[in-house]
Amino acid sequence: MNRLLLMMMAAVMMMMMAAEGGDNLAEKCGQVVQKVIPCLGFATGKEATPSKQCCDSATVIKDTDPECLCYIIQQTHKGSAESKSMGIREDRLLQLPSACQVKNASISNCPKLLGLSPSSPDAAIFTNASKLTPPSSANTETATPQSPNGSVVRAPPMIFEVMVMALAIVLITIPTRNS
Repeated sequence: MNRLLLMMMAAVMMMMMAAEGGDNLAEKCGQVVQKVIPCLGFATGKEATPSKQCCDSATVIKDTDPECLCYIIQQTHKGSAESKSMGIREDRLLQLPSACQVKNASISNCPKLLGLSPSSPDAAIFTNASKLTPPSSANTETATPQSPNGSVVRAPPMIFEVMVMALAIVLITIPTRNS
């Protein structure tokens, strides 16, 4: 798995180097993608609570690149094809700081971090978030899938899904060429 992850990261870095110009924030956030991989289960709703690794990663990103968490939320809200195809849920991303109990982290700071006008529609994503998401203490567990005979259905290992999700996050952050 580590070898496969390294190969994927190398491919992502090559794609990032091949991208010409573009938004500095997109480029910067593309470099922190490996830090968000532990949060994919929570972000897609497959895990009821974020893992310790996810919360540790969220704390590191908050301390070093807080605008990148905001940027990923913004791109998910805008309905990027990558986020949709991977099932990243905006409500789960908005819950991440409180679910991980990240100190001094509030998504209400995102408009300032992203340089958005407070009255812009993009800023409203973050200022209206408390209306969109239930408190993190709410029961977010999903029913365990069962087969017709009542036995629990186990999902196969999610290595492929994790790699595709990481790639999707990178693609979200790589600027596209408008020719």
